[in-house]
Amino acid sequence: MSLSRVFRSQPIRIRRPVPKPVEIEARIEQRLPDPAEILDAARKEAQAILDEAREEA
Repeated sequence: MSLSRVFRSQPIRIRRPVPKPVEIEARIEQRLPDPAEILDAARKEAQAILDEAREEA
C-alpha cells in the first residue's frame, strides 16, 4: 500500500475550540493599555520637558 493511500484513508482533523467574540475582545483589552493612562504619562513627560526647557532658558 502506498503512503498516499494510507494518509488519504485516515483524515486527521485537529479541532480547536473556537473562541467566542467576547473572549477575543477581552483578550485584546487585556493587551492594550488604557488610553487615559497613555495620555496622562505623555502629559507628565511633556510637562517635565517644558519645565526643563524653562529652567535652561
